[in-house]
Amino acid sequence: MSKIDFEKLSEECKGYKVTSLLDALPDYAENPSLRNLIEYETVNIKNLQIHNTKNRKKRDDFFDALISNINNQEATDRLKKILSVCHISEIYIDSIKEELKSSPLMSQDFKIQCWAVIEKALDEGYYLLDQINKSIDYYGENAKHLTLNNRNILNENGESFSPDSALDKIVNYLTLTIKMLSHEHGFSASGEIIIPERIDVEESAIAGANQVFYYSLLWNELLTCAESCILFDNEIQIAGLEDLTDEFKEDGVEQGVLFNRTKDEFERYDTISNERLSRRISQNYWEAMADYNLERRIPKYVTDWSGTLNHPITFEELPFLVSLMEAIASHDPEQIVLGLSLREWVRGYSVISYLAKEIKNKVLYTKGELMSMLLLGGFKEKKAEEFIKHITFGVDSRDIYDSPLVKTSNSLFFLYTPAHISPLISNIILSKFSSKQADLTKKGYGFERDIIEKLNENNLENRSFKFKRDADEFEYDAIFLLDDKAFILECKNTNLSGGSVARAYQKKIFINETIKQVKRLVCGLTSHPEVFKEHFDKDISNYELVPVIMNNLPFSIPGKVNGVYVTDSSAFGRLIKSRYINSGLISHQGRFKITDNKPAFSMWKSDVLTASDIINHFNEPVQLQDFLKHQKTKEYLLRINKSKVFLNVVNETDYDTMSAEHSEFFINAQTTQKA
Repeated sequence: MSKIDFEKLSEECKGYKVTSLLDALPDYAENPSLRNLIEYETVNIKNLQIHNTKNRKKRDDFFDALISNINNQEATDRLKKILSVCHISEIYIDSIKEELKSSPLMSQDFKIQCWAVIEKALDEGYYLLDQINKSIDYYGENAKHLTLNNRNILNENGESFSPDSALDKIVNYLTLTIKMLSHEHGFSASGEIIIPERIDVEESAIAGANQVFYYSLLWNELLTCAESCILFDNEIQIAGLEDLTDEFKEDGVEQGVLFNRTKDEFERYDTISNERLSRRISQNYWEAMADYNLERRIPKYVTDWSGTLNHPITFEELPFLVSLMEAIASHDPEQIVLGLSLREWVRGYSVISYLAKEIKNKVLYTKGELMSMLLLGGFKEKKAEEFIKHITFGVDSRDIYDSPLVKTSNSLFFLYTPAHISPLISNIILSKFSSKQADLTKKGYGFERDIIEKLNENNLENRSFKFKRDADEFEYDAIFLLDDKAFILECKNTNLSGGSVARAYQKKIFINETIKQVKRLVCGLTSHPEVFKEHFDKDISNYELVPVIMNNLPFSIPGKVNGVYVTDSSAFGRLIKSRYINSGLISHQGRFKITDNKPAFSMWKSDVLTASDIINHFNEPVQLQDFLKHQKTKEYLLRINKSKVFLNVVNETDYDTMSAEHSEFFINAQTTQKA
């Protein structure tokens, strides 16, 4: 095997130079590092050349050279598929660009373009908030049961829709369009995007932003579909005129593309993990409301704020702090990340949320006004400055959820208030940490200690240790014994994707690498049985070794993945704590209370936890059953112009049927109790 200069190869690959890479290809079969480099450079969304059209030919030549010279059918088939996805997606992206350029609004002055787009987003956001408030009033007036899964509401036509999804679309529209206008008109400085000062915009211009809104949605959906098919093992099908139905042909459609995102189940499990976290945050909120009587602890007016960080200023602040600390396996609210404590991060976004909620029609603030509110909220001046800098919208910002302040040319800050009236602050902060590449490495040992503590609390015999044989070192986060099973736990601190396909793919890579790691640990014990004897005083041959990846955040996969179980601390902790999953009713009589706690589902076969119960849970986690039971395949038809359409086929949770089933459960439970 020849020596390969990987640093040089990587640098050349960035410019699609292939000569040195071709020289190294004879080692492809025997060199995993070379295979990993090629996979990284090719299975990458950067190869979708959206703006730099000149690079498309270079990319094509690069891929063609690899396809012609790699002697591996599976690898070349994947390269061909990626190239095909790039080609067809770029054709459709170019069509969207053409439609955008032909929009009447885009011929206006860029100040009008910018503020017409913003005013349109504000109109849509305020309308959505009005729909949510009407839905809340409806439930209150009709005394209907609400569950933690009531995520959909009815619009004026009686159609069910998700307000969270609708708000996400508006936020994506605003984020993408501001970035696009900034790119085209050059209003950015030092990485920060600076939009023109606010101007009055005619209704006709705001109406013209409808087209921009629509095409930004198409843009976002198309990129998401392309990412999914490039990064995951999903499929793309192209339909020419001869493949289309008569209905499409009669309507002028000449070409269609179907992105089937249902083939690779990992993406679906990642989506479920995000949905589980949202449910967990809701549960934390209501438990905090009931346990700590937050209604009486939260000041009604800003003048009543204590001026310290120790007293919450909104109902949601304490549950969000708890969720954030759980997410990074921290027990210290003063832990510093990116120069601010966890408590300061949550307080800062809580101040933004307070402003959005209490003065929703005020969308422009001076820096002095923001500083004053943060100081009243308990910040020191330097920390307030730092927080404002962190959340100011820039070229590299993910969206206006985690970067809500957009600078204007007259030194004000624009705040899109509809996005921050009821934000999932802990998720937003995790997104900020991820985009800023925050160093959270210190959290690892905290999570391992948490797992060991859970095992000890439930009297499960366990050990954590490491040993070395020759040059090989093996470190075991936790091994616990039950019946004839030895469960080998590899504890991993992972971030959730927050809906990002790219982050979901990074997690898949991470999980696959961890699978190799935990399998190596199993081999370490089987190759050196004396180590097991030393720590447990038992013969390893009497035990079946069960490798398990234990995630800190709620991410589980049913069954084995390449011989390894993938579970999470929340689900596992609930399993070993007690036999039953309980249900409870949240009521309000003077204060919030959780009542009628009763068993709803048994996770154990008997009153004693067994190894079989744990294996059954790993194969069918109860926390995922709702989402899988109420899963449906949705087909979203999106039209770019008269001749082109594309179809986004994706598995989603049907929250209407889930909520209806849960409501019926509580109604029946109450009826049975009265009887």
